[in-house]
Amino acid sequence: MEQAPDIDSVRNMLMCILTTMDNNERRQAEIAIVKALRSSSTATLLVQLLRDTATTSAGARQLSAILLRKKLFSLWRSLSIEHQQELKNILLTQLGAEPVKIVRFAIAHVVSILAKAEARDEHGWPELQQSIFSAMQSPDAEMRELSMVLSYSIAEVFGDQPTFINGVGQAVVGGLSDSALNVRLAAIKAVGVILPFLHGQKSVKATMHASIIPIVIQTIESNIADPNALTLVLRTMELAEQLCEELHTNTHSEYLMQLFQMLLTVMGAVGASHLRVREHASEVLGMVVQNKPKFIQKANLIDQLVRGCLTVMSEEESISFPFDYDEEEQDMDDDDVELLRVRTPCMFASRLLNLCCSHLSTKTVTASAMSMITAVLENPAAAPLLRKAAIIGLACLSEGNPGYLRRRVTMILNAVQLLLQDASHIPREAAAFALMYFSDHLQPEILTHHHTLLPLLIEMLKDQHDNVRRRVAETLDTLCENVAENLEPYIVQLMPRIMEAIPISTTATQEALVSAISSVAQTQCPAFQQFGESVLALLREPMSLDISHPSLLRVKATECVGIVSLAMGRERYQPFFHFFMEKVVENLNTTRAELREESFGFLANMCEMLKEQFVPFLNDAVTAAIESINRDVGHVENKHLLAQAASIQLGIHDDSDDNDSDGEDEDEDPNEMHVRVRTADVEEKSSAAYCIGTLAEVLKVENFGLVRLQMCWQTLVNVSGHFHPNVRSNALEALTKIAIAAQGTVPFAKSPAGAIQENLNADVREIINGLLYEVLYPCMAGETEKEVVAAACDALQKLIQYFGAQTFSSDIADLCAVIGNLLRNEAPCQANDEDVNSDDDGEDGAAGDNIGEDHDHVLMDAVCDTIDTLAEAFGASFEPYFRELGPHLLKYLAEGRPAEDFTMAAGVMANCFMSMGPSSEPYFNDAITIAQRIIYETDESAAKANCCFIIRALMEHCSHCISNTGNQALLQQILTALWNVAGSNDEIPQACDNAISATCTVVMKLAPMVPMQAVVPTLLQHLPMKVDKDENKNGVACLCYLIQFQSDFVGANLASVLTASAKVMIDRSVTDDLKQQLGSSLRQLGAAHRGPVETAIGALHPTFQKNLRFMLQ
Repeated sequence: MEQAPDIDSVRNMLMCILTTMDNNERRQAEIAIVKALRSSSTATLLVQLLRDTATTSAGARQLSAILLRKKLFSLWRSLSIEHQQELKNILLTQLGAEPVKIVRFAIAHVVSILAKAEARDEHGWPELQQSIFSAMQSPDAEMRELSMVLSYSIAEVFGDQPTFINGVGQAVVGGLSDSALNVRLAAIKAVGVILPFLHGQKSVKATMHASIIPIVIQTIESNIADPNALTLVLRTMELAEQLCEELHTNTHSEYLMQLFQMLLTVMGAVGASHLRVREHASEVLGMVVQNKPKFIQKANLIDQLVRGCLTVMSEEESISFPFDYDEEEQDMDDDDVELLRVRTPCMFASRLLNLCCSHLSTKTVTASAMSMITAVLENPAAAPLLRKAAIIGLACLSEGNPGYLRRRVTMILNAVQLLLQDASHIPREAAAFALMYFSDHLQPEILTHHHTLLPLLIEMLKDQHDNVRRRVAETLDTLCENVAENLEPYIVQLMPRIMEAIPISTTATQEALVSAISSVAQTQCPAFQQFGESVLALLREPMSLDISHPSLLRVKATECVGIVSLAMGRERYQPFFHFFMEKVVENLNTTRAELREESFGFLANMCEMLKEQFVPFLNDAVTAAIESINRDVGHVENKHLLAQAASIQLGIHDDSDDNDSDGEDEDEDPNEMHVRVRTADVEEKSSAAYCIGTLAEVLKVENFGLVRLQMCWQTLVNVSGHFHPNVRSNALEALTKIAIAAQGTVPFAKSPAGAIQENLNADVREIINGLLYEVLYPCMAGETEKEVVAAACDALQKLIQYFGAQTFSSDIADLCAVIGNLLRNEAPCQANDEDVNSDDDGEDGAAGDNIGEDHDHVLMDAVCDTIDTLAEAFGASFEPYFRELGPHLLKYLAEGRPAEDFTMAAGVMANCFMSMGPSSEPYFNDAITIAQRIIYETDESAAKANCCFIIRALMEHCSHCISNTGNQALLQQILTALWNVAGSNDEIPQACDNAISATCTVVMKLAPMVPMQAVVPTLLQHLPMKVDKDENKNGVACLCYLIQFQSDFVGANLASVLTASAKVMIDRSVTDDLKQQLGSSLRQLGAAHRGPVETAIGALHPTFQKNLRFMLQ
């Protein structure tokens, strides 16, 4: 039997581990101590060494404590109750006697573990609480600090015990005012940990609040300007945030008001020692705005908030975060990181203003902000910084309350034009920056002004100030992406101006300019073709930058080359292929995430361009993508103070079969685990998943390979549970593309609309079922992130659009139940919405109505698009499912809902009616009533457009609901509502087009009841459509109907009919097949009434005469 070591042997082992330079000797000592620890007597020796401050070094004592902690539970179970009590007394005594701080913390670590062990037994440990309380009274600051640390370490064990709260709890409050900084910092943490345990002890909690809140406010206000107290102020601010979060608006409104006023003062304190303090104050205010909007509104604090934000925004020149910070490339602690990442006053104040717009009463916030903004913009003598703040404030409103500003686009553009010509570069830069937000959030109204915007921006690329050019480039990047084919006439002027600006600009501005080129190329307008080779030649230099170059220019160039090559086509890009492919290979061989991310996008574009010719590069591309997906890059750190006492790095692993610890010892460390993962690493994974999906979708299983397809499928299924929502979302999209790729090029017959028939082979069916029932359905039903649920909805839509109704092997009742849950706002991903609406006061509105006060931009549009896709796939047989979902949609059309809700719900209802056809009849009367109400009620043009579409869909398929009853009054109401939109100069062109198209349908379906002479001549003046090309089909159909079936009307209005026909014929947006269809009808008219037709043509404009005579030949 192996003899247990004595105390000298154990001491020598520990000293060897700590001091020897010989790795083999250290390893042997580690193995020996592991074997020795199998005996409880060795653990007892560790206790003796721990007490031996005379002959055992501090390092050996610390290591003794660490090893004792690792074997504590196995030792504890082997001791009698008397010996357990003795061990507790020894540890508490040594905790007070140990002279070295790091060793004291190591002993405290053991004590905290032992406290958890005691909590499992019937016996308590009152001596521990008494020791903590005694240490708080110690004149030694280190002992007081240790008492605070122990307090929050064992709070989870004793926090719900009144004796603990009454003794230790009140004492840690006193630590908040301690003379020693470390004690105060530890006390702040202790208070923060203890407070949640007071949930059921209202009187105790009220007493603590009364003590804590004045100290918190006084600490922040008295130290805000002291640079030496920065950490104290920041940590106290964290406690203030916790307090704001847990205080109830009804019972603690006075406390909340005190904290709110202090935070608002701090945010505006120009004399603060560091901007991070002010930013933190703005973040806490933002939390209050998000979680307690009713408090802000009831206390009439909105005006103060808005004014405070705009004042801070006008302090200095900057507009946004001045630089990107890469944690991986910096060698500093977390506090330094946080200080370096501080935002400028304009940025953190504008973010708060944006939150106000999104979470508070939009009407009140907008009224308050607009009164201040308008006063500045209308004052020619306003200072440049004030003008800057005003236009940035408008940008915030455009994101938070777009419906209000979309109706005022002309006013906004006038303000932008004025500021873009300002003598100071500050308002010019701000105006260009704001225009980017307007272009993004005020659609579609602002896009109709492209004839004003684009020439203005092209001219501004010549601005002498680099920051202005950068903001203009960023705005062009956003705008070009959205105006699409409308960009064509401007490319000839735009591209040379961008390319001229690149050499004279800073690197940051060059990055923005290259991104703008990417957006122009992405439109694939024919006018861009002439610039393809010049752009690629220009990009050779940034693509040759050293991989380690800190800028993002090579990153942006990689993205741009891929997009430009796709626009140019295979043949024209061929001379550049090898050079750029080599550079992308270099990108993939680096560890720089940004370069790898864009390289995967480049490879996806190459595959789309080369098709099967990409196969030689396929294996390397997929291998690199899977490697990126599977690689985890992150920094994990335990920030608990007691864990820092165990910072000695040991290679001690017990490889024996001794399982006496039952796995408990290693899991009992105090943990505050913080995982930091850079955004760039996440985006790299997302891009890699996208790349795999695109390669599979383009090459299909025949070229991609079945084995490779299965390997990628498994990789993506695994990563669909990744912690970051972006990665999960992209994995879902890629899985859908793989499911489509599995079908390959084998033709399959789609089932008729609404029929679930099996036309797919067994392998494809298995993949689709796995995706539907094991991935997408569970995600939509149980995922907690809205972005991921929206991605699941998008993936489902893509699957249905490709496979039709046969996507499903059974009925869709379960899917519709999940969708209904989402419409009711009752899914797990919407849980936070309910919390916000309830505002912790139980004032969350009617039971069962949880849809919230604001439009859900993130998720609900995707849910409704899924309903549209299902309706299109199932046709008339979708009606039973619509019967179930329709009532939930009606809630979004209720009076007082946001205009965006009207747009969304009206749009999905219109699409469903169009897809269901005559099966929509049961909803006719209610839907027509709702459409008319919204047309008159809302200012939102897009909502009116969709209501007109509802009317058109119902007239298309259910007009008999009027004709069979002879309801002339209802018909007149419908025509009046439609002309309220079509005849207005204030609506967007899409709304007018929808109203005109709906009127065309009414005329075709109900001509005997329509007052033709009152309606049709004016209708003809609006043909063809202004912007909605799809509606031209209905307009041409109406013209043909009139010519063929309404000869009396045509005879009386020949000039109007021929003029409308001529305008259609010369309009480039009308397709050739529609022109041929109309031409055939015109020839029939000419043959039947040659004389009158010739006479009428002779009276028209010469251009129309020539066109019509050609068509009549």
